[in-house]
Amino acid sequence: MLPFFLWRLGYLFLSGKRGKVAGTRFRDHLMYLWPLWGGSSTPYGKGLDYLARTEAKDQESLARSQLAGLRLLILAGLWMAFKEAMEGALFGAKNWFGLFLGDAFVNFPRLKELVAEPREGNLLVGWAVVYLELFVNVLNRAAKGHLIIGVLRIFGFYVFRNTYKPLLAETVVGFWNRYYYYFKELLVEFFFYPTFAKYFKGNPKMRLFAAVFMAAFVGNMYYHLLSMSDRLLLGEAEIVRNILTTRWVYCLLLSLGIFVSMLREQKVGKGDGPRRGLRRVGAIFTVWTFFAVINIWNQKGAGDLESSTRFFLSLLGLG
Repeated sequence: MLPFFLWRLGYLFLSGKRGKVAGTRFRDHLMYLWPLWGGSSTPYGKGLDYLARTEAKDQESLARSQLAGLRLLILAGLWMAFKEAMEGALFGAKNWFGLFLGDAFVNFPRLKELVAEPREGNLLVGWAVVYLELFVNVLNRAAKGHLIIGVLRIFGFYVFRNTYKPLLAETVVGFWNRYYYYFKELLVEFFFYPTFAKYFKGNPKMRLFAAVFMAAFVGNMYYHLLSMSDRLLLGEAEIVRNILTTRWVYCLLLSLGIFVSMLREQKVGKGDGPRRGLRRVGAIFTVWTFFAVINIWNQKGAGDLESSTRFFLSLLGLG
């Protein structure tokens, strides 16, 4: 239960630091410390400050919030059905769609299989699997997030979506903001802002890099270490070490990608116009490629650092 409560208590302490808990009782905070709408260790809806700002104040606002929530619940069902259809048709998953198809599926290997045991073979299959896993991950994250946020909106809190069209993002930082919004917010609130506010004030680029690195690398690694505390208690330290050994590569590449993307966005803001046509398609495809590739090192222990890197090199024809 430690990681589940830790970040929610963090939002409680942040509210106290901002002077927003005056006049509240502890039971007022139980709503998000043990939320009825569920969730993971990541606090969807954050803390009392954010929930109070988004709460419906009249019947019209409540109706809008609930209609938006109902729409998200419908989308959650559609995206989950689409995800299972993809897994059944392309990977031969034994879900409802896979059983319906019988033996009539493409039978791509899963990325975990390729990372665990890199194979020599068709480069096109390897690249197809890398991109398909990205699409499946986005659908899965969107479906689960829409379900939780949909319930929150029906309760009358018109909070921001957890996932909002990340596959249309034209920059790495844009995808990061749209894919898992509340996880990004957690890292930004507890790691990015404190670092940015305190260190390297005389060096803007170093200040930005340090803040991004603390959020996307240090905070990200710390979050996932805490999420595996049950495995540590069960004596599965070797599994935890193996997962984190590959994940640090993912977090490092993510940090560098976000930092470079933020620098480029600053330059775009100084004169370049919006992307259109093929230029926009190229930018979107580049973002897909970046997140699809770094996902190779985010397979939760399916392979070790050597096998993950070997599979990546095989995609470049170097394996």
